[in-house]
Amino acid sequence: MRRVLFIIFLSMGLAPGLRSQSPHGLIVKDTGKIILADPVSQTYMIRTKANKIYLPVALNKDFMQDGLKIIFEGNVDTARLKRARLAGIPITINRIIKQ
Repeated sequence: MRRVLFIIFLSMGLAPGLRSQSPHGLIVKDTGKIILADPVSQTYMIRTKANKIYLPVALNKDFMQDGLKIIFEGNVDTARLKRARLAGIPITINRIIKQ
């Protein structure tokens, strides 16, 4: 049952944008919008055009603007996703620019 749920989670969560595998995990290149998820803890998410949600691990303060359209590239550590239950997919941002 866990394997089935994991396969469904991966197929739904990692479908958008360009993807390739690297030693550090899955590389995702996509466009999206910054969303303020929690104003109290200042937690931001990235929602892509395909409605996929990514949680940036360390988002630069210059990009912490609700509604900001961006182009981003980052690594998703697929080894840690097996046990993760989060509101989105954790991503380490490598490159990000305002659109």
